[in-house]
Amino acid sequence: MRFLRPLAVPSLAIVFYLIFSGEWRNLGTWATTAFTWLLGVPWALVLAVSLPLIFVGLAIRMLAASFRQMVANQPSQVQTLGRPSEKPEDRFDRLGGLDQAKEKLEPVVSWLRKPYGTLGSDVPRAVLITGPSGCGKTALARAIAGEAATALYTYSGAEFHELLIGMGSSRMRQAFSEASGNAARNRPVVIFIDQIDLIATERSSGPSVGANGDAEAHRTMAQLMTAMDDLVVNDRVYVIAATSRPRVIDPALFAPTRFGLRIDLGLPDEAQRADILSLLLKEHSRLAAGVDIRAIAAGVAGFTGAELQQLVQGAAAAAATRSTAAPLTLDDFIEAKTRILPRVDLRDPPDLVRHLDSRIEGQRIAKERLAVAVSNHYLRLMMANRFEAPPVAIRKANVMMLGPTGTGKTMLVETIARYLDVPFVITNATVLSGTGYGGVTVEKMLYRLLIAGSFNLRRAEYGIICVDEFDKLALGHGERSRASSGAVQQELLKLVEGSVVDVPKNEAQLSGNLDFYQFDTKNVLFVCLGAFNGLAEHVARRLSLPEDALGDRSALMDHILPEDVIEYGFLPELVGRFPVITATLPLDHAELVRILQNEQNGLTHEYAELLALQGRKGTVFTQDGVERIAAEALLRGVGARGLRGVMENALATTMYERAEPGEPALIIDAELVGRGLNSAALVSPSTGGRVLTPHQVSRKLANLLPGAVRARETLAVASSRHYGSPGGSADRQCVVLVDPRTGQRTALVKALAEVWDVPWAVLDAAALTGQDAEAVKDAHGQPWWVTEIVEELVSRSSGRPATIHRGVILVDAIDVLLAQHSGRTLTSVVRPLIEGRPLPGGFPTDRLMVVLAGSFPTPPGDGDHTDPARLVEEARAHYPMPTWLRDRAVLAVTDLTHDHEGLLDFIRRHDHELRRKYQPILDSRRQIIPVSAELHENLAHRAAQEDWSLADLSLHLENAFLRNLG
Repeated sequence: MRFLRPLAVPSLAIVFYLIFSGEWRNLGTWATTAFTWLLGVPWALVLAVSLPLIFVGLAIRMLAASFRQMVANQPSQVQTLGRPSEKPEDRFDRLGGLDQAKEKLEPVVSWLRKPYGTLGSDVPRAVLITGPSGCGKTALARAIAGEAATALYTYSGAEFHELLIGMGSSRMRQAFSEASGNAARNRPVVIFIDQIDLIATERSSGPSVGANGDAEAHRTMAQLMTAMDDLVVNDRVYVIAATSRPRVIDPALFAPTRFGLRIDLGLPDEAQRADILSLLLKEHSRLAAGVDIRAIAAGVAGFTGAELQQLVQGAAAAAATRSTAAPLTLDDFIEAKTRILPRVDLRDPPDLVRHLDSRIEGQRIAKERLAVAVSNHYLRLMMANRFEAPPVAIRKANVMMLGPTGTGKTMLVETIARYLDVPFVITNATVLSGTGYGGVTVEKMLYRLLIAGSFNLRRAEYGIICVDEFDKLALGHGERSRASSGAVQQELLKLVEGSVVDVPKNEAQLSGNLDFYQFDTKNVLFVCLGAFNGLAEHVARRLSLPEDALGDRSALMDHILPEDVIEYGFLPELVGRFPVITATLPLDHAELVRILQNEQNGLTHEYAELLALQGRKGTVFTQDGVERIAAEALLRGVGARGLRGVMENALATTMYERAEPGEPALIIDAELVGRGLNSAALVSPSTGGRVLTPHQVSRKLANLLPGAVRARETLAVASSRHYGSPGGSADRQCVVLVDPRTGQRTALVKALAEVWDVPWAVLDAAALTGQDAEAVKDAHGQPWWVTEIVEELVSRSSGRPATIHRGVILVDAIDVLLAQHSGRTLTSVVRPLIEGRPLPGGFPTDRLMVVLAGSFPTPPGDGDHTDPARLVEEARAHYPMPTWLRDRAVLAVTDLTHDHEGLLDFIRRHDHELRRKYQPILDSRRQIIPVSAELHENLAHRAAQEDWSLADLSLHLENAFLRNLG
């Protein structure tokens, strides 16, 4: 009872006085007197007064004691970790592949058994164990304590990392206090701190010091160093720490009085793996007698000790499924290995291409190159699942894919990744930054790949990273500075070539509160995509092609070499890591139509289902409606990406107006699509904003058909003037084609309309001879030839009403009218077209381009029939023109004979178009029709000998192709 302690000294004094003075003999008398006095005291009064005072005093003491206990316990709850010690049974002989580490740690174990000498001089003061996850850091620390038979206290760096000021350092101080208090004088204890990098990162200077919890981590580290420095010689606490990031540890911790010994553990090599496997198989010695440990060790390169343990346990489990006494075989280890490494449903390149063909139209070359690269990449990885090492090292082949926007680059990679069921991420190169300031670091891509792999590190390392807009990283291109682009390229180079990168396990921005994966990118396939605008010019310069010979620049993308990409602005080291460089080509009208109608992901099926949900069941897209949508998307120049936009604009009104009960099925044809686009004023202009020079027009015409140089140049000049600056009717000109032999006039007009992307129509003037052009009317009271022109323009306008007024009209057989002096027909039919006056019925012609053509035959013996200039003079002489026509007409002569090389060029191009036209049939039959140079030569000779027109030649070529098609 603490309250009696103050009475001890007076009581002793009284006792000594009674003894030495002899008064103790009178104690009996004093006791009798006191007892008599007590009997005379009124105890009821005493109790009534004293008991309340006693209770009040006790209550006050209890409240005071509670308050003192609360104050005393509050810091104790914060500081005291209450960590029980343990005595591990781990031993060095149970750890394989760590002979060098064991040798270095022998003095430490001897000191822990019996302290001797000067700690820090004779024996390292503390030990730091470094190495990747799973290499045995914790097991080695436990084995040290187990060998010395000493107590072990295990902590994690995360336990000492706090945001509250003083919390982490207080916990560190308490950990040392508890460990020291529980140790014997000659039997030290061990404190093991795992993930010490979380509190021991290198301290920096500047305005960022102390931000995001770093200050408290530094205080905790300072407390750790103080605790280690304050331990005297032969004291009772020994420190062992572990980290997987030794490079971030503050150098101050490596002072002689701190971590004097560093043990670096790496991934075990083949001999170490064999040693580990031998130890692990001792538990299954009866079943593992016939196992070739060396072969298994050679086939598990890159495995950690933990994964080797998992391998042996998995093999034993696989053997147990056969029989409890079944011996371990190589197949058991193969099955166990496939459970550790990710599974990939490996497919051959033809299977991949067939899957891509079912979902993506066109791009045959790009599909094949990508399929081969991906198949080889995962074939290389799947070989690692077996215990047969290839005789040579096979490196991965990263892919660089170039091509215009909307041609399916991203969709190709995404489709193939989903088909193989591997982790896949798409990132935009425009947001990448070398430091993360003003963007994200390249390591962020790996974190997203971890998310896609459900944070399974091994599975994530088998993934695909698609870097879109890769061309924006070129030096000197886009809005980036050269320094910024170069920094990102250098960072990407580190990942692409294969390196081990620290990737945080969470997205927390507290730099001291991060735990990291060791992400190895050597098995990650990188696919970089970009439009690379302007790269064709680099290719043309390398090939020494003149500007007027470039033609379709997209065709040059097939000839790209790495040096072209380097010249474009990329580091040679980075380009060298992309051995596969391929390109996608712009989509044509037919491919866009097939994309819309694709059975797997076609937009027509998607919108039909969407309309069905809105109550319009049985919606049908007609062929002309689909072609109208494809034509509009083609005009917008964004490839397949434009299809959805056109579809939304065309069907906006239809989807806004919900279906009524009993309403018939909706039929979406060209008229409905055109009406929807017109109502939204979204019809793309055809030639209004498009200006081509005569040189450009002539070059495009040359790409579409051979020969006819004079006529081609005349049409180029006239059309460029007409569509570039239409002017009034007084400035209008018309071209008169003199085409006596080769029949090129229709092909020329068709090609001209294709260049300007306008519809075209043919009016046969011979059908107007001998009758009144105004006499024959159609059902609506219009002259038949007006109706015929308009209908033909509409049919070739792909449902774009705005384009029919800008088309090209070919008035064929004009020489027949001139020869018969049909002045009335010329005046009523041809003159309004030439002068741009409205036709009967009000159809405007002021924006139409008119081309007159005919054979203009002359008497056999009259003049030189091989001189074009002479033919023009004879046409003027034998076929006199009215003044209104002669003043506006420009005569041009087509080829008198077809050049052999020109015919061959035309045949090759038309043969290529035929193959694209019939490609679906060839694919469905799995049929290949080889290109026959002999057939081309024979057709060219026959065309020259028999005076075939180009139309005749096209017909003969298609007939030959169909015969081969069967």
